[in-house]
Amino acid sequence: MINSKALTIGTTSVRQVGELYSLNDLHHASGGADKHAPHQFTRLEQTLALIAEIKSADQRNCIETRRGKRGGTYVCKELVIAYAAWISAAFHLKVIRVFLAAATPFSVHADQTLSQEQADTLRNMLTGSVKKLPQAKQAGAMVKGWSKLKSHFKTDYRHIPAVEFHEAVNILARHIAEWEVVDDAPQPVTDNEKIKHAYALASEVAKQAAITVFNAVVDDQDVHKHDRWMFHMDWHARDGAPAAWAKPVEGSAMVVSMADLPRRLLEPNGMLPTNKELADLATACNQRLAQRLQHEASTASRLAA
Repeated sequence: MINSKALTIGTTSVRQVGELYSLNDLHHASGGADKHAPHQFTRLEQTLALIAEIKSADQRNCIETRRGKRGGTYVCKELVIAYAAWISAAFHLKVIRVFLAAATPFSVHADQTLSQEQADTLRNMLTGSVKKLPQAKQAGAMVKGWSKLKSHFKTDYRHIPAVEFHEAVNILARHIAEWEVVDDAPQPVTDNEKIKHAYALASEVAKQAAITVFNAVVDDQDVHKHDRWMFHMDWHARDGAPAAWAKPVEGSAMVVSMADLPRRLLEPNGMLPTNKELADLATACNQRLAQRLQHEASTASRLAA
């Protein structure tokens, strides 16, 4: 049943189904960019790993897809925070301040310290974000995060008054957002030859993409087929210098290694091929295996002779 007491982020109401929250509403609140659509997030490797970990650790439903007018993708609060962090530092901070605080209401006495769940929330916020930093920066970022809390509250984080929980969340969120901005800042390049070479490679890729789109329009093709691209660097070009090329990728295509393909096919929220596509894949695999076995037998026969 849809919860009518929706949370609000900015001017957007976020619907609930039990303990799950609408990713579609969060997507709208973030600005609605196509690259941030829920389906783009739920098929990421790190998202699938997080879903598997939550299901394994808590034995609970953490993601659900509903159909109909009020349907969409609904996820648990951990996935809400992960989704917000994936979009941007600014949206991550907004969700932590507004959404997380509203999603964990509590009533406490003035002298009560943080509950174990609240202390765990602060620790998981910091340690989870620290892991995204380069290893050399992790220890310093962790120490600085705890120091900010101790400096503000004059006590260890586990002894912060429970009534100050949301303020502690905000302090850590600001700290996390600061390193994300620093780490995402472009590094200066001083080698003029590298700049020229990078510009030439980027120009070549852009030219190839422009020609493909131009031809598609002239030939009355579906231009939307060219809204995803694969860019490749050939580091073994004949002249010794890397070459770049680009080609459009079908919207339904997924990039996955052969080693990872079996797992992705078996995941309930992973790849969703049709019965025919699965049958064609199985036929191709069987034929390739038969060819390989025949080749190995022929090779062994020649060597024996």
